[in-house]
Amino acid sequence: MLDSDSTRELEELIADERRAIPLDKLFEFFTLLIVMIIVTSFKGSHKFPSMIGVTYCGTAYWSLNIAMFVICAAYIKVLIDRYTELDAKKVRLNYIFHKSEYRISPKSAMQISFFSIIAGTLAGMLGIGGGMVINPLLLELGMKPTVVASTTGFTILFTSSLSLA
Repeated sequence: MLDSDSTRELEELIADERRAIPLDKLFEFFTLLIVMIIVTSFKGSHKFPSMIGVTYCGTAYWSLNIAMFVICAAYIKVLIDRYTELDAKKVRLNYIFHKSEYRISPKSAMQISFFSIIAGTLAGMLGIGGGMVINPLLLELGMKPTVVASTTGFTILFTSSLSLA
């Protein structure tokens, strides 16, 4: 049996997850989006000159490309740590998982991250939508179809914004 502090902690955790709009997480996401747009603008491309005079395919250009990957990898690492700790906390608090809930483990988080990188790379190289590649992979990893559809729909905002930039 849980003590009153653990029960209150579990209730707060569940209430936090059920918020309609998680403003703190949206703020993090849009901050990352703005940082990526700024770096993309600084980097430039073969069609659009850099805002800071970076030569296309020069050392600074490739350094900024690598910086974008490092920033995204750091953000992914933060998210993996956050959600694996949350899952472990739920287990510690004797949370009863519904059979349709997707459990986040370090292994599943790494699988999703790996397949997302592969899907994004293929989508960019082939000029197709990433959803054509990532949707079946997420379904194969055991996510609910409604979660997969909403996740893919939300990421379109991110990829479209970067493409526009």
